Amino acid sequence: MMKNMAALEFTESAEDGLLQLLPWASSRPAPVVREDDPVMVAAMLMAFRGVDFIPVIRSGGILAGAVGGSEIIRLLRESMRDGFGALIRNKTGSIAKEIGRATSKATIPEILNIMRSTSFGNVCVVKGNNLITTITIRDLIGYASTISDESGLRVSEVASKPVVSLEPDATVSDLLNMMITRRIRRVVIDVGGRYLIADDRALIQTAFSPTGAMMLRDFPESFFNMKLSKLPLTEPGTIDGDKDMTVAWREMYTNQSCCLLVDDGWGILTPWDSVIKPYLRGCFPTRESP
Repeated sequence: MMKNMAALEFTESAEDGLLQLLPWASSRPAPVVREDDPVMVAAMLMAFRGVDFIPVIRSGGILAGAVGGSEIIRLLRESMRDGFGALIRNKTGSIAKEIGRATSKATIPEILNIMRSTSFGNVCVVKGNNLITTITIRDLIGYASTISDESGLRVSEVASKPVVSLEPDATVSDLLNMMITRRIRRVVIDVGGRYLIADDRALIQTAFSPTGAMMLRDFPESFFNMKLSKLPLTEPGTIDGDKDMTVAWREMYTNQSCCLLVDDGWGILTPWDSVIKPYLRGCFPTRESP
């Protein structure tokens, strides 16, 4: 696997543009895979690092695209027939999707427009064609959490509804099928009246942990019939739908919530809902500095 690339190019331009607003991103290495690596390598790296996507690099450090959770989930479902087969046969370059690119001098509106146009909450910061670091939609939530002025937008106006849910005795196979057919990343699981979240990250971390990988390789049927209650389900934050979005940004960033359940499960506020929808309504803060 190619050595991770540290963000080394920001010192010359950190006084303006993107890195003034998102200073922590300038020192965050971007884990990468080569385009001829098996998809399994990307999946295991995502599980180990707890990230939502992996940039794919050609020789010379040139950015080729990215592999996200949705690509891993689709191949994981294909593996229902032959364990690791699809994850070994396919190379990351063959399934990599195009990812938005920006320079270190990009502005918040430029990043938001890239995310909106690609329908992907991640952007690669490049110098020429070479990857420097990445900006995620959670970075933008962190930026918005520093804003004290109210946005004028209520949580209920951008929350997704209805909430998609499964019972805790549903299986990994059920979850995979629902995620792919509904094109969603998160499903609410009602465990004895306690709402928890099963998402693509939980699936990937389970499937490609040492124990999960052995089960997937040797006993794939047992893995795909595993009950969802056995997954590392996460507890979402909660919020009143009448609250201003500034409250939601602070709640999501401070508590590192994967999402917020709105009004006791009436709706769900995802990172995409929290950033792109307010931006499209002209309510996301885009001034040049907090």
